[in-house]
Amino acid sequence: MTDTNTQPEQPGHTGDWLDELIAAAMKCDRVGVSNGSDSPENRERCKARAHLQSLTTPAAILRATQPEAGSE
Repeated sequence: MTDTNTQPEQPGHTGDWLDELIAAAMKCDRVGVSNGSDSPENRERCKARAHLQSLTTPAAILRATQPEAGSE
């Protein structure tokens, strides 16, 4: 029987990226969804959403899963 909680070793630094991704998702969940008004709360919501989206671009995912330069 295999342990489903362990994941195979990944190249690069996915741990840091994954931690940041989870933190960004939690912040988005905590601050809620923007209602479109110009307020400090909505600016924080938009900023949190933009940060989460920046972490999930194809380029960011590839950077996180590639071996670090000089580690070979």
